[in-house]
Amino acid sequence: MSEMEILEKVKSRLPSEVVSRIELEGSEIVVYTKDKEFFLTCEDQIRKIVSELKKRIEVRPEKNICLDETYVKQKIMEIVPEEARIKNIYFEPERSLVIISAEKPGLVIGKGGETFRKIKQETLWVPRIERVPSLKSDIIEGIRKVLHKNVKFRKRFLNEIGKKIFSERKTNRNWIRIIPLGGYREVGRSCTLIETPKSKVLVDCGVNVGGLNGNLLPYFQTKEFDYTELDAIIVSHAHLDHCGAVPMLYEHGYDGPLYMTTPTIDLAVLLWLDFIDVMQRNGINPIFTARGVKEAVKHCITLEYNEVSDVAPDVRLTFANAGHILGSALIHLHIGEGMHNILYACDQKFGRTTLLDPAQTKFQRIETLITEATYGGVDD
Repeated sequence: MSEMEILEKVKSRLPSEVVSRIELEGSEIVVYTKDKEFFLTCEDQIRKIVSELKKRIEVRPEKNICLDETYVKQKIMEIVPEEARIKNIYFEPERSLVIISAEKPGLVIGKGGETFRKIKQETLWVPRIERVPSLKSDIIEGIRKVLHKNVKFRKRFLNEIGKKIFSERKTNRNWIRIIPLGGYREVGRSCTLIETPKSKVLVDCGVNVGGLNGNLLPYFQTKEFDYTELDAIIVSHAHLDHCGAVPMLYEHGYDGPLYMTTPTIDLAVLLWLDFIDVMQRNGINPIFTARGVKEAVKHCITLEYNEVSDVAPDVRLTFANAGHILGSALIHLHIGEGMHNILYACDQKFGRTTLLDPAQTKFQRIETLITEATYGGVDD
């Protein structure tokens, strides 16, 4: 479905008097309303539309019906138990969001979402809840500041991504091409280009940390690779052999989305900045600077495990737990409307540890499995 078709379908299923505008934020459809009652009571109605269209939809109030920010801060502090330890409350009026940073986000949500719903009812803002690290982290604070400071850019960027995802790229051909750019029959620089007649998606984009003599980067020089044609970059986890070259692409002009889990972007920024420092200490000109890291953060879209998201006109992404490190993910790509399913499973762990659950093993459909055998022999 094209952008106009999907927006019209959503609009036609809602009372015309309650909808002021409908926008795209990535793969999510955002309905804005000036009707307070509709905003507070539309859950069942929206759930039916989501079930029918298989798209994520959120209802937000228009800015002019959101209550005063000072009053809202005070109200949130009254509603949320002190034990939640709220550290910060800030607003994104362009998107009608109030972000609540707390040490115990579960208490902000409440049993069965009761506290969350009460905040929504009493403030007429849409709450977003962030966990504050138990130990102070300048990296995480810096990431959140970049995202908050660039909220206008993010809103515009997400809208553009949504238009690309729902664009009509008509073709009568059905094929999928998997192009290895690194990490095959070698350790490091994992990078795979997945191409269809409508889309190009880059899965992982790492470096060979020991290969400074010409084989540091993936084979970007191959004729099939052009970063200006990419619909998305997807990163499985925050190790340099899987994500180390990402900021370099942004520094060279790539301006598309970067998909990963929330813990992965936090850890990746730490590694990227450390990688710059290590290269400089060794007298090597870094392949990217802090500017590339900042651009990657600005363009990052985080997803939870088992959250389905369109990332291209014919590609749907789902992350699943890989059990490798914090935030590590198996990447499931659903191509077309049931045409083909790819599972990219690298660095997974099947044993339960003190910190992590084992990797997910049950998937509804997989036609192609891409997995690592880093420590395997030819006869294994």
